[in-house]
Amino acid sequence: MGETSSHHESHGGYTYCALATLSLLARSSASNKRSGSSDAHVHDSARLLKFLCHRQFIYHAEDEIEHEEDEENFIQKELEQLQFGDGPTVVGCNGRWNKKSDTCYFWWAAGGISLLDQSALFHSEPASNYLTGITQHKIGGFGKTAGAPPDIYHSYLGLTALAVMGEPKLKELDAELCSSADVSACIVKAREGLLAAERAREAANWENDGFW
Repeated sequence: MGETSSHHESHGGYTYCALATLSLLARSSASNKRSGSSDAHVHDSARLLKFLCHRQFIYHAEDEIEHEEDEENFIQKELEQLQFGDGPTVVGCNGRWNKKSDTCYFWWAAGGISLLDQSALFHSEPASNYLTGITQHKIGGFGKTAGAPPDIYHSYLGLTALAVMGEPKLKELDAELCSSADVSACIVKAREGLLAAERAREAANWENDGFW
């Protein structure tokens, strides 16, 4: 999905945001759970899933070094090479074609794929190897790319990516809100409290105005 129209370049971040929005709209207010896959209103869900899956590529450090001065010419490896078995153990992830791997796009892609109920298509173990071995910094946190200093934004999305990929040491994740299930439950509880208070105010206003 593009930024503002179908004529703009497809982008992993915008794709996730669109899917999360559709998912939240389909969420049951009673159970706080999705009523189905997020692609129910997507015209071509197969191509959407293909785009998200192709954000993964085999990571070769030498390629990144070779093209570090010219990101536009960075050539992405074909997805077919991901049928590795005993082969490469590190997978990079980008948000657009022929871009370098970036920590945040592990979340945008893995989160989007999870909203399509196709998490098995994301190569979690080699992706986790990239995050923990390439962009996780020795002083703590995650950087944007290999060698980059850690920052809050990429640290948070690095952790959410690991969580949605099933990292056992992290809390269960609510993929639609990009937060832990515990935080999501607090949001729902706070929303219910606000709605109840608003209904009580409306009822009091009707009574005070003489309608009852």
